[in-house]
Amino acid sequence: MIICKSNKIKYFNKNNLKKFNNDIQSLMPTMDDIKDCKCPKCHAKSNFSIHGHYNRNLVIISKEDNTCHEYYLSVTRAICNSCGSTHALLPDFIVPYKTFSFNSIIYIIAEVASSSAYQVANKLNLSFQFIYSIIALLVLFFPQISLLKRQTNFHKQNTNFDVQYFSLNCINICDDDFLQLFFIYYHWAFLMTKFRNIPAPPINIGANFP
Repeated sequence: MIICKSNKIKYFNKNNLKKFNNDIQSLMPTMDDIKDCKCPKCHAKSNFSIHGHYNRNLVIISKEDNTCHEYYLSVTRAICNSCGSTHALLPDFIVPYKTFSFNSIIYIIAEVASSSAYQVANKLNLSFQFIYSIIALLVLFFPQISLLKRQTNFHKQNTNFDVQYFSLNCINICDDDFLQLFFIYYHWAFLMTKFRNIPAPPINIGANFP
């Protein structure tokens, strides 16, 4: 897969759904967005053709009214003309193999850190079992996050950097720099759990990443 960044996606990540009139499909990457990309598998540059499309669901939590908005999106799949591998084109607010958007997952974690799983479940009309699964996801990733902090000092606050601190501050911590560093060190997307126990699949983030 190829996870794309663009100015329109960055603008969306920093603003609310209302400013986009719920037109999330317009933010889905197209072939034009990868014209300068390298193939994650063979590293051939700018040698893709369209291979087709598939549909997937995405849930985004609106912070304005604390409601979950579900979208049915069409994802473009490209094929590398050099090696024949195919790659889904995803924006960076979609976590591969997850239904909830990246910002929605981070928002849930931050809300639980300042209240409780039961309160957040009622507030967002979600099951508390799902809320607990999100917290378990954070705990699962925290060893890599903590190691990344020690190696790169991506978060420069002089404090006890534990799970609780990260939970309370994750909305501010999980910015573009953090996501980029996580990919460089671990070569797979933050919160993508499908391949945790086997070698990570090739992923390329943006046209200017190695």
